Amino acid sequence: MLLKKGLIYSPQAQSFNLWCDADFSGNWSAESAYNNSSTAKSRTSYLITFAGCPISWISKLQTEIALSTTEAEFIALSEGLWSTIPLIGLVAESHKKGVPMQLSMPKIHCRVFEDYNGAIELAKCQKY
Repeated sequence: MLLKKGLIYSPQAQSFNLWCDADFSGNWSAESAYNNSSTAKSRTSYLITFAGCPISWISKLQTEIALSTTEAEFIALSEGLWSTIPLIGLVAESHKKGVPMQLSMPKIHCRVFEDYNGAIELAKCQKY
């Protein structure tokens, strides 16, 4: 039987969720580190969902070399939020322009899921 459907989304409450994580220097190799500096870079991964549906995800090497797990996780958290904030604005603007939404007044917010306490504490600090 040939299916004629692709991805089927079932939107839930209108909010954004961001799941982010980092792998601190996970590719480091003593044998190749002297001629390949990218082995010292950490990997950033994050997933952004809206209304329970995935809309953006990424897994890539960080552009800078993090010196600790806390720094690598904070970089992943920061990159994820830098990608999420414009999407929140896009949805809010779309609603103002008349794009139909589930609710008449959407409650647009973003929940962030981060598993490392050091990055969470840095994110809570208003200085950063």
